[in-house]
Amino acid sequence: MSRRGAGVIAMKYNSLRGITYGSRESTIALLALFTLISLGAYIIAGNVTLSIVVFILLVMATVAFNRVAGFLLSRRERILSVRRLDATSLVEAFTITGAFLVSLLIYRIVGWVDAALAVFISGVALSTYIGFSVKRSMTSTFLAGFIPSMSSFFMSIPVSFVYTSAWLKAVYAGLHGFLAGISMMELTRLVIDRMYKVRGVKPFMLFKAFVKSLLEGMDDELENTLLKLSKQGSATVDIVLFKPLNEDYGKPVALVIPDIHMGPFRTVGSSALSSIIQAKLAEAGVDAAVLKGLSGHESNIATKREAVRLAEEIKAETLSMLSNSEFTKVINSPSRITLDTVSSIVFELNGKKLAVVTLNPSPMEDIPKEALPEEAGQNKLIVVDSHNSYHEGFTHLSGDTLRRIRALLKEVNDSNSCSSGRGSFRIGFSRIVPGSFGLAEGMGPGGVSCLVVEAGGGMYALLIIDANNAVPWVRDVALDTAAKYDIVDAEVCTTDTHVVNGIKLGGKGYNAFGEVIPEEDIRRIFDELFRRAIDGMYVAEVAYSQIQVNNINMFAEILDEIAISISKGSRILTTTLLATPLIVAFTLLL
Repeated sequence: MSRRGAGVIAMKYNSLRGITYGSRESTIALLALFTLISLGAYIIAGNVTLSIVVFILLVMATVAFNRVAGFLLSRRERILSVRRLDATSLVEAFTITGAFLVSLLIYRIVGWVDAALAVFISGVALSTYIGFSVKRSMTSTFLAGFIPSMSSFFMSIPVSFVYTSAWLKAVYAGLHGFLAGISMMELTRLVIDRMYKVRGVKPFMLFKAFVKSLLEGMDDELENTLLKLSKQGSATVDIVLFKPLNEDYGKPVALVIPDIHMGPFRTVGSSALSSIIQAKLAEAGVDAAVLKGLSGHESNIATKREAVRLAEEIKAETLSMLSNSEFTKVINSPSRITLDTVSSIVFELNGKKLAVVTLNPSPMEDIPKEALPEEAGQNKLIVVDSHNSYHEGFTHLSGDTLRRIRALLKEVNDSNSCSSGRGSFRIGFSRIVPGSFGLAEGMGPGGVSCLVVEAGGGMYALLIIDANNAVPWVRDVALDTAAKYDIVDAEVCTTDTHVVNGIKLGGKGYNAFGEVIPEEDIRRIFDELFRRAIDGMYVAEVAYSQIQVNNINMFAEILDEIAISISKGSRILTTTLLATPLIVAFTLLL
């Protein structure tokens, strides 16, 4: 259920898209809209001077006003940049222009000035509602949201004058629409905050923290709020550690499989956990690749601080393993097991089976812990969710798919297919962090890593991409490239890092690996990774450890509650948003 909850929240990224335009683009668009309004003013009044005055006053009400408001408020409200104020004014101006064009049509066809003015002022109310809701969500106080929202009121005055031919009447009409928009929005906020609290937290406060984090990277307020909504739990981490028999011939390599979800977005919570672990182990002289364990959005960590603490615990355990663990010098040959469209490459390492599960090319989403059969839950089987087959609009695995995954894992757990070819082995490891694309393209800071294991006379490989899922053909490219190096079998995994989420506002909020990165670039990276890993292979030994880290604050099922609150609150907002211009038009015509 939490995955669907996360989808509801992700869709709200769209509501922020309109305030991300640059000042130059917004100003040009505003000038175009104001030119259109000025032409309408000329059609109504037949006065060139008046139409020019209207244009100048509209520019002053937005472009000039935003710079003054930005200067006065941005010191205390960092998020209120001139760029964002201009972008919000553009949204407001679109609404006002639309209302004016409708009112102009009424004036030209019917000749009813009062009706035309009422339609225009209802548009001012709608514009104010929209603008104030955005600015209120970005600021810490009512006044800080109210002041920059006055641009809608100032825009209304010159246009209202065209209809009334009296400045006092124009001010009164504009004030009517402006205050109605402010009042309806604020009343709606109070109702939503009272009716749809999430475990005592007001939805609007949560949304404000969400906006500040997305737009300005101000995560503390959101993380502190999430902390209030979280429950303490524990994280289980599997560590498979390789080290060279001869220390002069390579660095240790760790495969780290936490049952923590790498979310919710950007650098909030555990979103960057994969690259944090990677960096912490690098401090210990260990190359690390983080694989996705069985987890969903219910196991997001609430704060970066706790994610770093978890990474420190993993680092400490890895150092302890290097000094104290019993390493084995032999492993069984890896194998591939496929059952009913579910497939897994299986490594048997130091008595443990590491099963990397894929549904590719069928859609993949988070594999929950419920997919693990009971008989495999006694520390016998380490399951990796490859998370390597993104499909647009796919949000969660069906019950039938989970049944098929469970059947495969039971087969892996019971199978002796890995028992042949036992002997010494070699590994090679490489990593590339591409400089030509990054978060916006779906590439996390951990880059792409490659582990090649040579056992039983054959080579087997894992490609680990620090990304949130990958389009299905990425795996095809990997297998095709692996074949060039006589690699018997390979699998592509992504870390499911959410550090790439929320970078692209609108839609799902991120790009899966391969959505925008050209195939030739991916093929070149894979080719270089395989070559480097094979060139650097050394005879190795392997150890395994599992740790449990307690007292970690996780979201638990809170995303579902947040999603319900957002959905219900959005319906109320939409209802009052549509009702506001109707109420204003009705009261003006009484």
